[in-house]
Amino acid sequence: MPKHNYKSLLNANLDKTFIKRTINPKGLRHTVGGKPASVVTEQRDGILYPTLQKVKGSRGTRLKHFTSNQAMDRAVKNNNFVRVPKGMDFGRWLSQSSYVNKLRNK
Repeated sequence: MPKHNYKSLLNANLDKTFIKRTINPKGLRHTVGGKPASVVTEQRDGILYPTLQKVKGSRGTRLKHFTSNQAMDRAVKNNNFVRVPKGMDFGRWLSQSSYVNKLRNK
């Protein structure tokens, strides 16, 4: 099994808002229905995407949780995903990595 470079994949995708929220959850306020919302990602078909995404409405922009299929469709349409090499569990690494935890604590 090839060795994957998780740090390189992370650094190449630091422009994605959901990656920024993952690294700095306190720096980007995000609530759903007035309650604090965590970043939830799913990985399927070679991409990692957020299920919590921005939507524009008559009252401005807000965050909304989407079902798995809706979230994936929206993420692909809006280029709000990370392409993940086969065999890499990037979502799990993001949530459990000591490297990401160090970035959070800066």
